[in-house]
Amino acid sequence: MNKQCKQCGQEFLIDSRDQAFYKRIDVSEPSFCAPCRRQRRLSWRNDRTLYRRKCDKSGKDMISLFGDHHDMVVYDSKIWWGDDWNALDYGREFDFSRPFFEQFDELSRSVPYPNLFTAHGENSDYTNYNIYNKNSYLCFAGNYAEDCLYCYTAERCKDCVDCLFVWYSELCYECVHCEDCYALKYSLHSRNCSNSYFLEDCIGCKDCFMCYGLTQKQYCVLNKQYSKEEYEKLLAEFDLEELRERYLKERGTWERPDSHNVSAEDCSGDYILHSKNCTDCYIMANECEDCRYVFNGFPGLKDSYDCTYAGEHSDLMYECLGGGAASHKLAFCAVVFSGCSDVSYSILLIGCSDCFGCVGIRKKRFCIFNKQYTEQEYRELLPRIIEHMKKTGEWGEFFPTEISPYCYNETVASEYFEMDKEEVLAKGWQWRDAVEEIAAEDAEDLRKCEVTGKSFRLIKKELEFYKKHDLPLPRKCFAQRHKERMALCDKSNLK
Repeated sequence: MNKQCKQCGQEFLIDSRDQAFYKRIDVSEPSFCAPCRRQRRLSWRNDRTLYRRKCDKSGKDMISLFGDHHDMVVYDSKIWWGDDWNALDYGREFDFSRPFFEQFDELSRSVPYPNLFTAHGENSDYTNYNIYNKNSYLCFAGNYAEDCLYCYTAERCKDCVDCLFVWYSELCYECVHCEDCYALKYSLHSRNCSNSYFLEDCIGCKDCFMCYGLTQKQYCVLNKQYSKEEYEKLLAEFDLEELRERYLKERGTWERPDSHNVSAEDCSGDYILHSKNCTDCYIMANECEDCRYVFNGFPGLKDSYDCTYAGEHSDLMYECLGGGAASHKLAFCAVVFSGCSDVSYSILLIGCSDCFGCVGIRKKRFCIFNKQYTEQEYRELLPRIIEHMKKTGEWGEFFPTEISPYCYNETVASEYFEMDKEEVLAKGWQWRDAVEEIAAEDAEDLRKCEVTGKSFRLIKKELEFYKKHDLPLPRKCFAQRHKERMALCDKSNLK
């Protein structure tokens, strides 16, 4: 059946597979099309916009996702994860005379949030949505990164700088969607490559320059084979900056594969690895199965729809944003941590089950709006709230962008669904005019971005990296460099 999207007005199809899934998890059919659903979820995620502010409990200075302009209670992460506060202290009864989202907004702005979504980091204060990062700086949405700088989704990488979506790689620079690479620079969509520059869609290549679509090659330039001596002579004559400009022009003429999927059985979308029956999905890690409309699905996600950055070894996830490892049957949740089940419309839960409309609670059952109930009370109250939400038109919808704790241009949504200030404000969403690039207090070498005109600083560690690898100093700020890398990605599957 066809429906008209409540937000963009476009028609979208809900087929029999979709209907079966919605029936299975007992939710209403969506009123937004898949891209608008994805945009709405991403408007609740701020990865890279950082501010300096004070902890609302200790008063100490800290780096945070929330600036002073945000109407939020924010604790330093170490305090937030500690035992010196209890989210149940903020519990309240549900008011059937008011809409659910209005009440949830009030609850979420009263319960403390952590300043950053990080854990087990070492000397990596300027990072977010990371775990087990070490000596890394301005790295986001990646894990187990060591000595990495200015990276987005660098998973188990070391000594990588200015990279986007890289996995299991080392000493890479300006790479996008690369995996198992070493000393690779200015390259895209390549795997198991090393000591090369300006590669695209290459596999198992080393000592190659400005090549595309090659497999297991060495000493090639523009897909032409050379001897080792000829290759080294050509390389010595090249000017790196001039070649980068040439590469950006040349790549427009290169042939490209229909997708970058690997061992993807009965799948559609892009960047799907070793998975099966994943439809309309983008960036799916190993062993994902029977999923649809998922962006960045973690390993082992199964039987799930409309998830973003979610689901390691989890199943029956719907309209979830972030987290959810080893979880079962979560719906309309944001940044729910591991070990949760049968949880809906909740944020920042840890090890909970049978909870609804909660924020920040840990290892609890039968809670609604952070208030503890008996099992019988919970089972009787929850259907009444759902029926109320159906009447107000809220049931089956993710949290509205209007009540997101972030301004739209602070969020990941603005990177995939670009809008100007007037468009954002016309929809009743928030906008932040002064979004500046934060830097470490000991950063040096003040510069001005040649594109945006904004000031930015280089830190000692990156200066050493550029010098060691004979790379030119950047002339653009990190935000601009990240934007240009994002432009190299095919985002057509997301819209």
